[in-house]
Amino acid sequence: MIRKLDTDTWMAVGNATKDAELKYVGEKQSAMTTFSLACGKRPDTTTIFANCKAWRGVAELASGISKGDAVCCVGKIEEREYNGKTYSTLVCEWLNVAKPQITAGKESRGNFLTRAASAGVDVHVLDG
Repeated sequence: MIRKLDTDTWMAVGNATKDAELKYVGEKQSAMTTFSLACGKRPDTTTIFANCKAWRGVAELASGISKGDAVCCVGKIEEREYNGKTYSTLVCEWLNVAKPQITAGKESRGNFLTRAASAGVDVHVLDG
């Protein structure tokens, strides 16, 4: 699901399509993590994807995103042109990651380790 929350704030909810990629960029070596979400289906059954990016403290949390994790993120859309096409990326200011907990080698349905972070770098860990 991708929804507009405010004039320039968007929310994307979906499952990670691959493991997140963490990089340290620039002179200050700021953490930046990129990941993408499968957010639903169009009427023609093609998948809706959201490309996402997070910086600093939020990037550190996002770096733990693994393929299949349930992710909810809120942020601003950044657009760029490349070869005559416009590409959009959601720059996450807040995100929540739910990871299935594994007990004795088996995935436990309905029992998730949830982590959330905001651009203010406050991190909350809740055991579900």
